Amino acid sequence: MLPDVVHSIVGPPGRPVICFVTGLGGVRANFAPQVRFLKNRFRVLTFDHPGLGGSPDWTEKHQPITMDSFAALVVRLGQQLQLPSMHLVGMSFGGKVALTVALKAPALVHSLTLSGTSIADNHTPTRLQSLRTLAELLSSSESQKSMEERAAKIGPVLFGPKYLETHPERVRALVRWRDRHPPNRHAIQMQKLANNTCNISGRLGAIQCPVQILQGDTDALCSPSHASYLAQHIPNAAIHWFERVGHSPNVECPRAFSEAIEHFVDRHSHVPSP
Repeated sequence: MLPDVVHSIVGPPGRPVICFVTGLGGVRANFAPQVRFLKNRFRVLTFDHPGLGGSPDWTEKHQPITMDSFAALVVRLGQQLQLPSMHLVGMSFGGKVALTVALKAPALVHSLTLSGTSIADNHTPTRLQSLRTLAELLSSSESQKSMEERAAKIGPVLFGPKYLETHPERVRALVRWRDRHPPNRHAIQMQKLANNTCNISGRLGAIQCPVQILQGDTDALCSPSHASYLAQHIPNAAIHWFERVGHSPNVECPRAFSEAIEHFVDRHSHVPSP
């Protein structure tokens, strides 16, 4: 048994389908810039993980919940929408979901784009501290601190120096938005559980579809070494770097991020451009 997930799909019928998979605590609105950019040329599918956004939460009848459970949601969504295949784009935790889908249902995955995705278990002190900071934001455990203090703490975890220099007000807006919309702690815990028990590093060589890795070179949560690990262990994988960009290229450089996806899907689609 799997919970239903709220989704939306826009774009011209018959065009290649691009499915975005959000990261830890993310919602489909995180990809609004990408949807706007791509929807005229592709069908763009977004959805909310269980317990987040508009989707119902996991319940006892869904136990045990693993990364396979999250991958099964994507597979079922493809079946419900009668999609023969799709181009998966996974951010962070969503990248692990996308990789698991490619391993479990390879016929469904035409290509993979991974961003800020970590597989290797090389947790440096900096990464561990960044993970703790992100967990605090998602759990609202620091709600007693001032908005400025929390923005100063979470900003370098999610964003690179260029974005922090040019858009400090947006980091503060993110903290205010999180205060107004506190996350479902159970849903976050289920994502963390699936992430922490996922071990697919030894199976990366079985992925046969084209893979691109979109990596910010100042990502505090997923350092460049993680991207290099994926590129070394996945056949047909290549890295596209974003300078002075952190963990959120979809927000920090939305046009460049969207264009990289557009060009990659174009190269690996058999449908001619309109």
